[in-house]
Amino acid sequence: MANAAIVAEKRKSKNEYLSQLRNDWNDKKNPFIALGVSWDKVQHLYLLPAISTIEVRTINQKSSGNLDYTASSDAGLRVIAVGGLSLSRGLTLEGLMVSYFHRNTQMYDTLMQMGRWFGYRVGYERFFRIWMPDDSIGWYAHITQASNELREDIARMNRMGATPMEFGLRVRAHPTSLIVTARNKMKHAEKKVYYITLDGEFFETPRFRNDIEVIRANKRRTDKLVSAIVRQCGQPIGSGNQPFFWNNVPKEIVCEYLRTYENHYLNMEADGEALEKYIKANSRFDTWDVLVTNSSTSEAVSIGELQVRPTKRPLSKKSSVLSVYGGKMRVGTMGLTKHGLDTNRKTEAEEAYRESKRPKYELKYGDKAEEKLAKMSIPDRAYLIQDRNPILIIHYLIPTFGSTEQEINDNKPAGFDNANDLIVAYGIGFPRLAGSDPVYAEYYVNTVEQRQGFVDEIEEDQFDDNED
Repeated sequence: MANAAIVAEKRKSKNEYLSQLRNDWNDKKNPFIALGVSWDKVQHLYLLPAISTIEVRTINQKSSGNLDYTASSDAGLRVIAVGGLSLSRGLTLEGLMVSYFHRNTQMYDTLMQMGRWFGYRVGYERFFRIWMPDDSIGWYAHITQASNELREDIARMNRMGATPMEFGLRVRAHPTSLIVTARNKMKHAEKKVYYITLDGEFFETPRFRNDIEVIRANKRRTDKLVSAIVRQCGQPIGSGNQPFFWNNVPKEIVCEYLRTYENHYLNMEADGEALEKYIKANSRFDTWDVLVTNSSTSEAVSIGELQVRPTKRPLSKKSSVLSVYGGKMRVGTMGLTKHGLDTNRKTEAEEAYRESKRPKYELKYGDKAEEKLAKMSIPDRAYLIQDRNPILIIHYLIPTFGSTEQEINDNKPAGFDNANDLIVAYGIGFPRLAGSDPVYAEYYVNTVEQRQGFVDEIEEDQFDDNED
């Protein structure tokens, strides 16, 4: 019998799926290890009964009754549900544990509705697993950040004694509100004008034109910016792997750079002409802080008189859009906007941010709230306090385009020279302004161009009725 068992085990080991399951189960990172159940017991007693009742069911508008839990109340319902619009928009799967998520959208309302795919089973929260592309991860990170920022602003509104009516216009007019709902509802207008205030806002340019000539032209423009700052403002503060920093940089230098930098249109806030008008309309923006980041892990390159150490960032391409990818869709590290503040003002900004979070943390963490508040990360917006300079942050990037030859070929712009080319991104932050009258920037948005850039997200929902 022992020999028969060994033969049977060897036969099962030839099955690559069983072998992988066994390896995953025995992995020390497996949360089920704490239950003290061996793989042998799982394989011989639990695996077959667990999977034998699983059914594959297509869920769409024509088959909405396929998930009738009441009809399987005795044994339970175990399914692999495959679908699109019906699953993502109107259905919560009871007991959902694992999701393979491949729908793509930048619409806030759709993303929030799709959150039901993240798992739903009380008591099993640490076992949920969700698989999705990098760009989807980035958009969920983006909308989470936007939601958190909204909560911060509401808390600040309460402390100021303002009303939702006074606050609401600013939220509705935020640049990212251009994608709160489907683009096909915008019809066929050639251009739309949006008036927004960038009061207390920070944003970056994580998307780039997939054009080597544009990439090199932006590098030259950035080199010119740095050289102009050195000529007019002298040598920067900082060296080695510390950022180079200048304060009181004239706005004319900054405006020329923002106007001439060839931005990707999906970096909606970074419209050079709109930013230039916004800056020139407010005397509070006459002088700037400028930061050029340095990495501790790269070799220095000559940028004019400076030796800059570029930052390594992974980039990927989708639908001709070259973008920094990953969970946060961020170019720089958090908190770079603290440069330009002395120790006291930096501490005051951090304490004010923690105080804005205190009610939420006390409710969530109870006695441990103070410890959590002390260790929390402080976002860039927290340092954009009144009476400080606006800040421009320059990132010289060494891009990596993948780990395999195929990934590199798919993502790398034609003609890009790894030994000589750099990609440049920037971040920009505006201080919170005193007074109740907001200063607006005027944005013209070509909705036709945007719709063409993301036509797949519209068509996917339109044709969902035809899924088999």
